Amino acid sequence: MLYSHKGYLTNLPAFGQRATRLDYLELSVLQVGNLTSNLSLHIGPQVSVLTNAKLVDQSIAIAEGGFNTFDFGGVAGLEARIGS
Repeated sequence: MLYSHKGYLTNLPAFGQRATRLDYLELSVLQVGNLTSNLSLHIGPQVSVLTNAKLVDQSIAIAEGGFNTFDFGGVAGLEARIGS
């Protein structure tokens, strides 16, 4: 389980520069497959729950901001073990 901060910066002519921050609680379930004795592949699904949304340091309601409460995705990665 991971708690992460994500966000973006927009520059709109009518409103100027605005920062949006999104806080997520993320859970990944990974299957690990060893390709060699030193190299493995990690792959699996991920589900994220949006816990907080801020626009320029002002909290906004998630539903009113047009944000999705749940996100689903996939995760993949490689692991290389170096040394003994």
